[in-house]
Amino acid sequence: MEPADIAAFVAAGASVVGVPTVLLVGRWQMRTGLRNAETAYRSALDTVKAQASETHQQWRRGVQRESYAAFLLAVNQLHDSSERFRLSTDRYLTEEDTSSRGATAALRSDMNRARTSLRSAMLVMKLEGPDAVANAAEHVAELVFLVARNGECSADSTRAYALIDRMTESREQHMSVPISNLARDLKEALDHLALIVEEGDDGNNMIQVIEASLSARKALRRLPKDFLTPSQGAALLSHMAQHPYQRDAVWEQFNSAREEFVNAARVELHVTPWDISV
Repeated sequence: MEPADIAAFVAAGASVVGVPTVLLVGRWQMRTGLRNAETAYRSALDTVKAQASETHQQWRRGVQRESYAAFLLAVNQLHDSSERFRLSTDRYLTEEDTSSRGATAALRSDMNRARTSLRSAMLVMKLEGPDAVANAAEHVAELVFLVARNGECSADSTRAYALIDRMTESREQHMSVPISNLARDLKEALDHLALIVEEGDDGNNMIQVIEASLSARKALRRLPKDFLTPSQGAALLSHMAQHPYQRDAVWEQFNSAREEFVNAARVELHVTPWDISV
C-alpha cells in the first residue's frame, strides 16, 4: 500500500471516530441547556409564587385591617351613643315637654342601632380571625355592652327617681291611698337600699342588700302601673342595688380590654404602634 493510501485510510478512520464524539458533545450541550432552562423556569416560577403569596398576604392584611378598624369604630359608636343618652338626663329632668321625650327616644334608638352595628362587626371579626384577635374583640364587645347598659340604666333610674320625687307632691289617690304617700314610701325604700349598698364596700352585707331590694320592690308594686313602666322600675332597682365602684370597675376593664385588642391586632398585622390609628 502506498503511503498516500495509508494517509487517506487514517484520515477516514479519524473522521469516523469523530462523528460519535461530536454527537456526544452535542447531547451533553443539549442536556446542559435543558437543565439550565429548567433551573431558570423553576426560579421564575418560585419568584411568581413568592410575589403571589406576598400579594395575597398584603390583601389579607388589608381586609383584616379594615375589619379591625370597623370593629373599633363600632365599639366607639356604642360607647359614645350611650354617653349621649346618659348625659341627656339633665335636660329630661328640667323639660317635661314632648320634644324632650322625643329627643330621648331618638337617642335610645341611636344606641340600639349602635348595638346592632357592633354585633355585625363582631361576626366579621370571628370570620377574619385569628382566634387571638377574635377572642380579644369578643371580650371588648362584652364589656362595652355592659358599659352601655350601665349608662342606660343610670339614665333611666335617674329619670324614674325624679318622677317619684315629683309624685310626692301629688294630690291624687290610688285605691283610697294618697299617691304622695306611696311615692314617699318608695323613695324611702330606695334611699335605704342605696345606703345599704354604699356601706357594703367589701360585699359582706349581701343579705341586707337583698332584704332592702325586696322592700323597695314591694313599695314599687304599690304604685299605679301607669306611673312607671316596667323597664323604668327594673332600671331603678338595678341601679340602686349596684355599688358605684362596680360600674367604675367595668369601665376600667373595658379600657384595658380595648388596649389588649389593639395590641393583638398590631401583632397580627405586623405593624408598629404608630402604624395603626385607634
